[in-house]
Amino acid sequence: MRPYFTVTMPSSPKDAYNSVPTTAFPESPDLIIDQVDPLLNTQRRPRASIDCLRWILAVLLLIVLSALWGNIIAFNFSLVCAVPSNSPNYLSFLPQETSVRLRFLAYEQAALTIVVAVTALIGTIGVLYALPRYGIRLVLIPLALLSALVTSCLPSAMIRGFWPTLIMRGLQGFGLAAIVPVIGVFSTKWSTPTTIGTVISGLFAYFQLAPILVLPLSGAICGSGLGWEGILYVQAGICVFCAAAFGIVFRESPDFHPLLQLDPVSTTETPSPPTPYKSIFKTPSVWAIWLAGAGYFLVLNSIFLFAPHYLHHVHGFSATKAGLLATIPPLIELIVKVAAEFGGEKIHRIGVTCRLRLFNSIAFFGSALLLLVLSFMSIHHSFICYSILVASTGVLGLAAGGFLRAVAIVSRQFSHFVTGVMAIGAITTLLLSPILVHGIAPTDNPIAWRIVFWILGAILVLTNTIFISFVNGRPATWTRSHRFSTRPPSTRTLIRTYSLTHCNSKSSSESTVIN
Repeated sequence: MRPYFTVTMPSSPKDAYNSVPTTAFPESPDLIIDQVDPLLNTQRRPRASIDCLRWILAVLLLIVLSALWGNIIAFNFSLVCAVPSNSPNYLSFLPQETSVRLRFLAYEQAALTIVVAVTALIGTIGVLYALPRYGIRLVLIPLALLSALVTSCLPSAMIRGFWPTLIMRGLQGFGLAAIVPVIGVFSTKWSTPTTIGTVISGLFAYFQLAPILVLPLSGAICGSGLGWEGILYVQAGICVFCAAAFGIVFRESPDFHPLLQLDPVSTTETPSPPTPYKSIFKTPSVWAIWLAGAGYFLVLNSIFLFAPHYLHHVHGFSATKAGLLATIPPLIELIVKVAAEFGGEKIHRIGVTCRLRLFNSIAFFGSALLLLVLSFMSIHHSFICYSILVASTGVLGLAAGGFLRAVAIVSRQFSHFVTGVMAIGAITTLLLSPILVHGIAPTDNPIAWRIVFWILGAILVLTNTIFISFVNGRPATWTRSHRFSTRPPSTRTLIRTYSLTHCNSKSSSESTVIN
């Protein structure tokens, strides 16, 4: 009788582990998409091609997310750019005989931002439900196209008054709902345990990249003959182009991506473990991450959204110059963020928990201190005030080595859910930031802005104190699963794995059957 395989019983689990070929259990802790899993009938993929494609898709996704956030920023800047239609430098795409009131009142401007947050919050619940069922491409692309369509319709709505504009802004918020949940799902499907933290932190750079790209372009369009309407039309076109490019290239899984040029094989994917919702909500480290994220996004939302407004109305810069100057804070923060992301990996003399606390404390406490200094500066020293504002946002980039890094460390394969809840917190801060700014400083009084900076600094101190008190630099107990486990497998698992590997390879060498 011709045997199928031979199994030699090892004397100990250690001997079993050492006797298994390296092809059966690679040393790299990468995910199943990068390595052979002997229990599945899959082929080994070229690592270089997967790594290259992973980063290409991450960059394309970052651009799409930046375009979605850019639609929100473009509207805010169009309000700063808007000038009376009798200006000699004003060229409107709309009928010149139309009388337009573009100077919305303070409470109307706040409502136009709040409605975006409300619809984004409602949409996030739907996105969290739809993403596991329909995938990123069927959820993100339609929402991006909807956001672009609404952005192109905003000029017509704005000339008709507050209520049509409010409706269009509400529809625009649904596109915003997909950003953070998509980051979590993409990082889970296309990342490895060693790169998931970098991917999450890199995709969150949409928050800085959008104003860097949108504000100078909007300032240039504002200074040209295209006027405030041109800002919205151009931004809508960019969003459509980015969404189309991503939709063409992206696939939900490396198993089905045509650019990998793999021979078709029969695959049986391991079902994803159920998300332990109750355990996640009972973990103090996760709550520390969520609260730190809420403080982070509240400060950046308040500064990035209203920096052109603050520079234009408080310090007297022109709309074009205010748009250019408002790009520097997110640019500096992005540079610091990249440096913190890669620099943090080189620090090995201190533990992971201490490293998370150190980076987050420097970011949050440093920004709070600079905002306190800014609040006491005279508006007559505009350049010094602007420099302090840039520094206060730039130092927040160190949070990439803090709570953003902790997301991947603590939640690992369930980071998509943790980032999804963080999305709800981020959108909630978008709801609060216009209330904070327009509620305290409706007339752009410098004294009122001083109170705004005090509140933002106090929030940073409070949220960071909670973060450093409860964060833990170890994966949570509910993350332990076969997919991410780094412990040596048991003897029985190794014997079964070794047997199935030889069975699938159909070795031609003869062996004996165990009776």
